[in-house]
Amino acid sequence: MQLKNLKTNEVIEIPKGMMWVDEFNWSKTVNSKEYSLNGSLIVETGVRSFGRPITLQSDENSGWVKRSSVGKLQEWADKMVELEFTDILNVSRKCVFDNSNDEAVNFQPVSGFTDGLQGEWYIGSVKMFEIS
Repeated sequence: MQLKNLKTNEVIEIPKGMMWVDEFNWSKTVNSKEYSLNGSLIVETGVRSFGRPITLQSDENSGWVKRSSVGKLQEWADKMVELEFTDILNVSRKCVFDNSNDEAVNFQPVSGFTDGLQGEWYIGSVKMFEIS
């Protein structure tokens, strides 16, 4: 898996142990239901074009990311760059960071503390959503 900055063509390789945790938590088809004044059920159904969440997450045992990559991800999130996410099946999706909860890039050092070295390992998550 990888993330590519579509403005600069820079690429960050996503470690194999980092999982797309909400890959199947989304449906293209949505509906709403309400009752009319006479009690009849009214159901409206539609198809979403985009907006699928993409949350990549590591844990204590796998998917560790180097501090240098975490810094680059944070830089991209701050600039709201458009990305190309290529998943494990080599399918590419255009996406942006999901900064709706200020948690688009959320990582902590594996050791619990940091010396600020670029080679240190971090665990955490990257939140994005598909835009086309």
